[in-house]
Amino acid sequence: MSTLQNRLVDHGYVTTRVLAPSQDLKSGILRLVIIPGVVRHVRLTPDSDDYIQLYSSFPAHEGSLLDLRDIEQGLDLGNSRIQGQHTELNATSGNLSTQNAQLSADTLSARTAGQFSSNGGTINADTLQISAQSLSNRKGSLIQTGTGDFSLSLPGSVDNREGLLAANGAVRLDALSLDNRKGKVQAEQSPSLQKSPPTFLKPFVAGVCAALLAVSVAIPGWQFLTQPSPEEQHFTWGNGCKKQ
Repeated sequence: MSTLQNRLVDHGYVTTRVLAPSQDLKSGILRLVIIPGVVRHVRLTPDSDDYIQLYSSFPAHEGSLLDLRDIEQGLDLGNSRIQGQHTELNATSGNLSTQNAQLSADTLSARTAGQFSSNGGTINADTLQISAQSLSNRKGSLIQTGTGDFSLSLPGSVDNREGLLAANGAVRLDALSLDNRKGKVQAEQSPSLQKSPPTFLKPFVAGVCAALLAVSVAIPGWQFLTQPSPEEQHFTWGNGCKKQ
């Protein structure tokens, strides 16, 4: 009986129980009863945002069999609306998705051991912190509206095709690879990002690399070159990406 119970726990069914009802064992047959553990209720805490959609963000729903893997898997906030002062998005395993979502906060941090996907969504925060293996921001917007620098250091790739990475301070990007085709990496040295007309990067090398005065791009095997001219006080266009 304990062996069967341990097998269920190993597969994530931590609240499912194996019981042995009263019976006569003279026949040599042991009958066991499995009582499934189900999700009784999922609720928001009092300080949670009213617009969060639990059905998409929490895979274990009321009445379903409780599987610990559903709780530990990646966090999906797709198509949700979240607004708050301090927002933390943590996926202990798997990926983290805010696809087509609208998120706004004073401070927002997103952490995942896998990929952070913000495709088609918009994230605005005075302070924006992202920790992930890789980033997919296709047609998405990651905007830091505070005056601090926006640093994005990932061991994997950054896919910013038709996306926007922007900050009022400097933008520092360090990744294994960057795909910025039709994408924009924008940096302003004034606290007026939302009010000023957008200032876009001049792309080069098929849109994979781009440069502004306040933008730093670091990709292994490539050297980032800039040469400012006197008339380009605000912009510093990159000469190109030179293979080391």
